[in-house]
Amino acid sequence: MAIGAGQVSGTRAPRRPLGPPGQRMLLALLVSLLATIAVCVPLAYQARSARDGGDGGPATASTLPSTTDPTVPPSSAPPATTGSAPVQVLPTTVERTDHLSWASAEAPDDTQPLEGATLRGRVVVQMAPPAVEPPVVKAEFWIDPATATAPENVDDSAPFTLGQDDGAEVAPFDTTTLPDGPHTVAVKAVQADGSTVERSSRFQVDNG
Repeated sequence: MAIGAGQVSGTRAPRRPLGPPGQRMLLALLVSLLATIAVCVPLAYQARSARDGGDGGPATASTLPSTTDPTVPPSSAPPATTGSAPVQVLPTTVERTDHLSWASAEAPDDTQPLEGATLRGRVVVQMAPPAVEPPVVKAEFWIDPATATAPENVDDSAPFTLGQDDGAEVAPFDTTTLPDGPHTVAVKAVQADGSTVERSSRFQVDNG
């Protein structure tokens, strides 16, 4: 059919071919090769840098700087804090001697060794101050210390006695407060510097 002047045919003109088939295949191979190079080269460079410790790649776990300086000796590190000061352990000397004595309340000057004695009624139990320096400033008397939860008496002036001070020159102790049988009295003598000397004696109570 004839087409008039200025009119456009409704049928599109065929597209021009891109080129021979060989050129198109070559172009596709070239694009694929460039894409492969763009991906593989950076990966290979990073792998080599990580293996050789190079400066070009990102730092890995093996190349990160250590937080501990190996040139600093361990002794120069600051000491660990425990939150409280260490407790000082004071020296203690344990003796079992005749320094503990007893006497009846009616004759307090007639003293005898407490070790192995049999007591009844009201008695005076005292400790002769040990000849130590610095001097003893306090004495704690414990009866049967293995089971006691508190001292029987704490005396801060000589003569150091087991009985509670009731105004008398020497304070007596009532043995009827103890059951008949064997007992132990232990004394912790505290010196002026906090050191202690501990002494103990075994005795029997027989009040019938």
